[in-house]
Amino acid sequence: MNLIYYGTFKDINENTIRVEFYDDSTTSSPKEVILSSNPVRVYYEQDNIVSSFKKSGASITLLVPNILSNLYSSEYNGVKVKIYKNGEMFWFGYVTPNIYTQNYNDEYDELTIECNDTITLLSDKKVDYEDIANAFSFREIIYKILDEIDPDKEINNVIVHDLLGNDIISKYGVIVRNFYDEIEEPATLEEIMDGILKYLNLTMLQWGNSYYLMSFPDLAKYNVA
Repeated sequence: MNLIYYGTFKDINENTIRVEFYDDSTTSSPKEVILSSNPVRVYYEQDNIVSSFKKSGASITLLVPNILSNLYSSEYNGVKVKIYKNGEMFWFGYVTPNIYTQNYNDEYDELTIECNDTITLLSDKKVDYEDIANAFSFREIIYKILDEIDPDKEINNVIVHDLLGNDIISKYGVIVRNFYDEIEEPATLEEIMDGILKYLNLTMLQWGNSYYLMSFPDLAKYNVA
């Protein structure tokens, strides 16, 4: 994907925040966009229920003189979004298909783009037997699934933080045929990850440039439960 728009601002703590949008167009000259006041909000699902995933989203508000039609996509991974804080990637995901709000004034329109993290894509993709046929350990399966939702490996770390140690996802596995029902209908990647995470009693979340697999006590300890 190629960079099409970018914008930079300072937050109240003088951190430099940069927002970048990418798509499959062949543009060679990305355009700078104007960000509104308090333009970026990153949020995580907040509940006390133990679940396999803790998904996140981002709202990005721009001031634009006309509609930026190439920010709208019908595909979940049509427009890539990167948010940097002081030069390090703070959040990564994709523009939510066809979800935006736009307020109008005399000169500029206020455009709010809603975005989802990569974990959200798991529900939109089904397992491909040829891609995963040789996998057995949970580690192999998890990495192949992550390749599907992040083929460019923008997020390049998987950190297992649990009571049993980092080796747990290498020691255990599952037969790939279990990912198909009795009429050979493939499971979604979310269903597969959900089964693995429930078995291991872990929750998956995306933070910075890493995926974390964490036990519920650690989620509470680090204030992300």
